[in-house]
Amino acid sequence: MLRSSASPAVVLDVSGVEIIDLTEFSDLLKLIETIELMGARTIIAGFRPGVASSLVDLGADTLRLEVASDFEAALLALDRPRPATPDEFEDDWP
Repeated sequence: MLRSSASPAVVLDVSGVEIIDLTEFSDLLKLIETIELMGARTIIAGFRPGVASSLVDLGADTLRLEVASDFEAALLALDRPRPATPDEFEDDWP
């Protein structure tokens, strides 16, 4: 559907996800990479605080994710330019 619609963005609503492990997170990253290879921006909406905290505690690479608090915030984010990622910085990224 993404290919035929030429949509500029995809919002993945994960607000119903209560637990995510590194394998599932890796699969999510692969999906995001696929979407972005097709030319669309990806915003993840609704990460629960506990899920986000667990991913950070597990050492998951979350710096490249574009996230929004909920679906409505994700739609509003589509009106703003995509934030810079660590890859887009030279030496000043922590």
